[in-house]
Amino acid sequence: SVYRLADFSISGNSEFSTEELRRLFRPERSGLFSDDEMDGDDLPIFNAAQFEASTALVSQRYQNEGYLYSQILPFVERNPVEEGQPPTVNVGWNIQEGTQAYVARVDIEGNEFTYERVIRDKIFVLPGDVYSQDRIIQSFQSVSSLGFFEVPMEVPSIVPNEEGDVNLTFRVTEKPTGSVNFGTSVGAGVGGLAGFVGYEQPNLFGKGKAGSLRWDFGRYQNNQIMSYTDPGVFGSLVSGSANLFNTRDRFISFRSGRRRRAGFDIRFGFLLPGARFTRIFTGYGLSQTELTLRSGEDISLFGRPAGTQSTMSVGITRTTLNHPIFP
Repeated sequence: SVYRLADFSISGNSEFSTEELRRLFRPERSGLFSDDEMDGDDLPIFNAAQFEASTALVSQRYQNEGYLYSQILPFVERNPVEEGQPPTVNVGWNIQEGTQAYVARVDIEGNEFTYERVIRDKIFVLPGDVYSQDRIIQSFQSVSSLGFFEVPMEVPSIVPNEEGDVNLTFRVTEKPTGSVNFGTSVGAGVGGLAGFVGYEQPNLFGKGKAGSLRWDFGRYQNNQIMSYTDPGVFGSLVSGSANLFNTRDRFISFRSGRRRRAGFDIRFGFLLPGARFTRIFTGYGLSQTELTLRSGEDISLFGRPAGTQSTMSVGITRTTLNHPIFP
């Protein structure tokens, strides 16, 4: 039988107003009722599955405000069926809020190489904070996204203490980081033997800093590039990166000359107030380019004086990666 919804009620709520909780119940907001068309003044059709989903949303709302021990007790009461009328039900929530729980401790275990502060920078829950399920999930995802630990990570341990507050423990398992990359090619198109050798380490010395080295070699190129990134310069909230490069190449179409370019660029990122995942970046770069004539007399391109380039940049980046493989 199809039941119509006759009445909805809420009792026991004080943290959230009845009107606020009703917003999770209204058809136009939550899709609680089925999408079947209603004729005239007919009562809406009751959808039990959506009612359960709305109940879970209310429970989550309380969990995120520290009511770890709250209980949302849904009820469905069938009304007597009147002749010529469809069967109806009265539904609602009896809420037992309990008291708010606070975070007493936040512990980290298993980090044998990575410094603890690197992990804590990715945790959005501090001792003394009101318990929040959403922030614990975000912290778990943020630590996983570092890429320094085996995934899937163990779910954080949540242990109540005698005062009714909770102790949180994040457990990680270190995995090898860093990679050596190399490749070679032989052929007339590259002028004989050419290739590259590189090393990348995203967790230098266990401090969450990243560094890389790369050398490209061959008849027509000889490049050295070194980069370094620090997510917290001198332990601050300011991130920084630096690149040094020295490149030399010969143009296949202009074999009478060679180009050499050397320089650096630096970049600093500042957290946007009130936006945890957004940074404003400012950078500066300086490089010098030399075009040397090796043979012939055409100096229209090669043999000209060295040129210096100075650049400044400003940008904004929002990063919400929550998984090292599927961000």
